[in-house]
Amino acid sequence: MMKNNILIFSLIIYWLLNIVVAQTESKYEKLINDIQFENFAKKRKLVSHWQIYQLRDSGALVVRLKSNKKVIALLQKNNNTVEAKKIEKETLQKNKTILDAFMQYYTFSKVYFIYDYSSDSLRKNSSGKFFLNKNLERDTGIILKEKFYLIAENDNLVTSTIGMIPDSLAPYAVEKGSESKNMAIVIKNKYGHQLKAPFPFFVRNFYVSKKDMFQKLPRYASKSQYIQQLTLPTAEELKSCKFCFSVLVLDMYLYEYKEAVSRPEIIEDIKHYLY
Repeated sequence: MMKNNILIFSLIIYWLLNIVVAQTESKYEKLINDIQFENFAKKRKLVSHWQIYQLRDSGALVVRLKSNKKVIALLQKNNNTVEAKKIEKETLQKNKTILDAFMQYYTFSKVYFIYDYSSDSLRKNSSGKFFLNKNLERDTGIILKEKFYLIAENDNLVTSTIGMIPDSLAPYAVEKGSESKNMAIVIKNKYGHQLKAPFPFFVRNFYVSKKDMFQKLPRYASKSQYIQQLTLPTAEELKSCKFCFSVLVLDMYLYEYKEAVSRPEIIEDIKHYLY
């Protein structure tokens, strides 16, 4: 009898909590819907200009690597160790390729690396002890000192349903848009929301044989003292590291966009959207 009473009481508490959560979500969703598209074009443009200067002046790019942790754990639970080890090895190789490409060819800002399962920790404590070193090992000595950061990851592009949302409501915004093509790199804000144009927020999966893209690379080299010291890879070299090409293109896009726009004044209309 006692056990039944405890079970009933627990179910009632769970039901009440769900009602409270649903009401809270509904409240924030209404607030977001009421304001997210007010002066959308103007805010989007000014915030985008602020983001590129902030990233270049004193920001960082946090590259989020897919761990496939849940898939591997499920395979191991079902005693499918061969497949688990195969996926684990493939994931490690892909992540090492991504890390090496950013370490070698990304120059626009400081760059850090985390696994996807550290996303919540990053949002709660951006200086935390979950960043990865060049061997993809957690290194407690690596600390994110920059206050502003953006997230980069290999992901699908989304037909976004999210407008311009102030920092106070951004944690409650849920992307409901449909996914489209997979991109080599997608740039997001600290809440995981895809950035808005005109910011160059994605890089396609390029084929090295596209001569028009390859011919652009030397043109932007003069914009970075670091790149001036590099010998840009040949098309043949890029064939063995296609992701290197994507990182080079991202760097080029960021430099070109910054050169094309002016530093915006911080006005009342956008100050709550600068995060």
